[in-house]
Amino acid sequence: MYFVHITKGSYLLDNLFTLFKPEERQNTFWDYITTLASTRSQLKEGLNGSDIVCCRGLLKRVAHAPYNLNASWKFSVRRVGDVIFLCESERYLNHTLPLEKQREIYRGFSFAEYVTVTGKDVTSTTDKSATNFEEFVGVMQSTLALGPKSKKPLKLFYNGEVDALYKETNVPVELKVTNLTNYNRNKDKINLEWFLHSYLMGITDLYVCYDVDEVVKKVDCLFVEDLCKASEVYVCMNVLHKVLSEVCREYPAIPCVLKQFGLSRKCTF
Repeated sequence: MYFVHITKGSYLLDNLFTLFKPEERQNTFWDYITTLASTRSQLKEGLNGSDIVCCRGLLKRVAHAPYNLNASWKFSVRRVGDVIFLCESERYLNHTLPLEKQREIYRGFSFAEYVTVTGKDVTSTTDKSATNFEEFVGVMQSTLALGPKSKKPLKLFYNGEVDALYKETNVPVELKVTNLTNYNRNKDKINLEWFLHSYLMGITDLYVCYDVDEVVKKVDCLFVEDLCKASEVYVCMNVLHKVLSEVCREYPAIPCVLKQFGLSRKCTF
């Protein structure tokens, strides 16, 4: 999907919501991993020495916990050979959303339809219901360490959805939709969440659609590095490193365990 700059006027994000039929999507990330190694003994090498495999959403939730006071999350830890797999609880993956939340999600898909095209010579359209049938995923490998002299950096292998690419360079961009009033009330919290979401995928440009009563009023391009303070990033990455290091250190020989974080602000196994 390629990003196109807005050329039209106001647009109703809830347009044709009643025709929206959420599609069940298959996560091909795990299928992709099986193509990298045919046996357990080859898995570490196939993943370029990665210590942990997971999805971007899990990393974001753990990292954001210090500034998200209502956060609670749960994930299972499964060791396969020398590689640790993290997977979120079904509670966060398969549940029926209230109607207003469905509308919120639909507005995101609707905006994406509005500003993306399937080919470099194709024009965008707003005369059909948005769909979540297609999803484009990027795979990342990164190193998480407490400074350049860290004794035990963690090598991560994870995936995340990519909203669109610039036509000219194929560089990924992130798309977000937010109610203007809600954004002004919770700007710092929202910006930090957006930063983590984009930063973990190496994305530098974020296009935000501000809506009033579900109508697009303006679209801004924000630079990801300007969304929050460096001190906040340090705290988030420090917590993420601490949690993941604890998983690797405390449970190297246990095949499967459940890790949970709740409103008590404590991590338990």
